[in-house]
Amino acid sequence: MTGTVSQLKDLQLKSLQLKRTKSKDLESMDEKSKYPESKGTRRDGRRACLPASLLAVAALAMAGCAAEADGEVAASADMPTVYADARVETLVDGGNAGQAEYRAMLDACQQAGVSTMPLSAEDSALLGTGRLQWWVTPERIALRREYWDLANSGDVNQCHFTLAHSGVHEYFDAEQSVAYELPGMTVASDGPGDPDGLLRYAVDPELDTAAGAEGSAKMEVQGQPCREWSSSQGTVCKWTGGGEWGFQASPGYFQTTDSLSEHEIILRQEPANGNGVRITLSRFMLGEPWSRNALLPAEAEGQEGV
Repeated sequence: MTGTVSQLKDLQLKSLQLKRTKSKDLESMDEKSKYPESKGTRRDGRRACLPASLLAVAALAMAGCAAEADGEVAASADMPTVYADARVETLVDGGNAGQAEYRAMLDACQQAGVSTMPLSAEDSALLGTGRLQWWVTPERIALRREYWDLANSGDVNQCHFTLAHSGVHEYFDAEQSVAYELPGMTVASDGPGDPDGLLRYAVDPELDTAAGAEGSAKMEVQGQPCREWSSSQGTVCKWTGGGEWGFQASPGYFQTTDSLSEHEIILRQEPANGNGVRITLSRFMLGEPWSRNALLPAEAEGQEGV
């Protein structure tokens, strides 16, 4: 019994250390996304011409900026509304990392005979997963990312498990820019609108192709075209159906927990060797009449409506 209790404490300590490390990483990566009015952030993409994640392809960015400077007309007015909804799962050795951690701790708790309150089947299925959502329309834009992780009471003598929910929901239009922290709907920032940020400029397909002539392939996910890039981190397929409205498909970052961009949509991602973040497209919609209220956040998941 002593050995089992010791094992339980070791598992709880490792879990706490992992959560502290993840929390610090998220705080660092989320800093810019929480304050969308700040210059140089993701939402400053029009002024930078490309999202920060694509700075590695500097030649493409410079060419795009030059085109805008030459008086290119924005294609925003002709753009249909775009909505994408994707599931995120963190994998270790091909399996869900959060669920594996939970099963190990639950087994140790039960063997130790301590007071145990397991998760419901519904909550345990959410462990180690997340959700990414993009709403991009000519009049307004919203980006949402949320994650579900394991939480315990903190008492090493009991195992009362709960599901921890965290995330960020960003929204802006010509009149308002606001970011909410999830859960609780705490307003992280609230500022004036950004009409210039709604302008969309076509991507030059020749430049986009030239920037990644090697290491990519044309693919399709749920009927939507995408360009798949391969690297040591794995493969990621970015939507290519919106180039005329400023959606990029060039090589960039491999999505982990970074802030999303309204300039690119990931339709599929698979980590190398089963270790990392998998992204699976749940739904993709074009031309839906999204209202302002539909793009403002709901507590647990993105609202849909007209």
